[in-house]
Amino acid sequence: MKKFFIFSAFLISFLIYGLFVSQYNFLAVDTSLSSQNPEGYYDYRGVTHSHSDLSTGSRNQDEINHEAQKANLDFLIHTELNYFSQRTRTEGYFNKLLVLQADEFSYLDSHIIVYPADSKHHFSGLGETQVFLADVLSKKSSEKNSDLIALAHPFKDGSTWSGEYPEGLNGVEVLNLKSIWQNAWRESKLSFLWSILIYPFNSRLALLRIYDAPERELQLWDKINSRFQSVGLLGNDATARLSSIGKNFFRFPSYQESFSIASNHVLLGSELTGDFESDRNKILHALNNGNFYLCMDLLGDPKGFIAEIKANANSYLPGSTIRLKEQPWLYVKLPKTPRFPFEVQVFQNGKLMKTFNEPSITMELTEKGSYRIAVRVIPTLPLPDGKRWFSWIFTNPFTVE
Repeated sequence: MKKFFIFSAFLISFLIYGLFVSQYNFLAVDTSLSSQNPEGYYDYRGVTHSHSDLSTGSRNQDEINHEAQKANLDFLIHTELNYFSQRTRTEGYFNKLLVLQADEFSYLDSHIIVYPADSKHHFSGLGETQVFLADVLSKKSSEKNSDLIALAHPFKDGSTWSGEYPEGLNGVEVLNLKSIWQNAWRESKLSFLWSILIYPFNSRLALLRIYDAPERELQLWDKINSRFQSVGLLGNDATARLSSIGKNFFRFPSYQESFSIASNHVLLGSELTGDFESDRNKILHALNNGNFYLCMDLLGDPKGFIAEIKANANSYLPGSTIRLKEQPWLYVKLPKTPRFPFEVQVFQNGKLMKTFNEPSITMELTEKGSYRIAVRVIPTLPLPDGKRWFSWIFTNPFTVE
């Protein structure tokens, strides 16, 4: 009887805590205000790494497209792992969602994602892909690929690149959600299990508290950019498949949840029109050139954020190269002033150069180098967490030469 009362008291206390957690708001910006595009640009939100049941995922592509629409994505790129079937994978508009196809391949001890400029190219087998990747990876950075060749989850268990990073590798996943969750489980199983317990009450809070800044990936990216320019991507690596029993899956987190909490925000000078070929080229060109930023959207809607360099009456997006003699100025503007203490960090060649606490900054650049911006906020989470810094936005680098 005593054990029953103790268990009942614990259960009631946990349910009260769960009710409190379910109402908890940790968004950095007020979502009651409608978001606006940054001046002069259009912000399109998309996912560049997702798997269906054609490879390692748990649902078919049509069902995933529906989930992407619920998550308010503008574009979705399916990236099936080692998929060589002749079965056609559909590209086009799925209502208002732009759906594209790319491929993830095993290569040496790593995984490489190929975002093809030509959608008609098809690989017949793993042998052909090895020859293709060996060729494109061996090219100099000056011989820019029309395809975006990106290293997926560089530090994921069992998938680590060995040796020098080749110049033909013009992209790297700086943020990979599955890798983050793997690390969270490895570093503190108790904290991970607590997130699973509170997930039914507040799924976004449960996922936020096990999110940590990808320091190793950022260091790798900075190291690569010290040799040649490389695009940084956010990989959702969505499968909605935590583990399986027979043909049944524990769908944690769901595709919609994964798509909602983090994405790549492409910045375009002209809006998408609904013409598939034109819009496909716009998105892939922007991704290949690094004209976008990475965002943990669960911390708040970043639409309206802009980081650009102004020089000689011209404006340059992330991924651009600017000459120092043009007297460049860095301009950064947040969509709104965050509700919590925040920092806008400017990194030069991978080292923190300057920190600002204003929602809009201008800064003269007087030295050559690779410059990228990071924005972080420090909300107070419910016990047992308290105050913690969370990285919200990462831009691709500007190169000043």
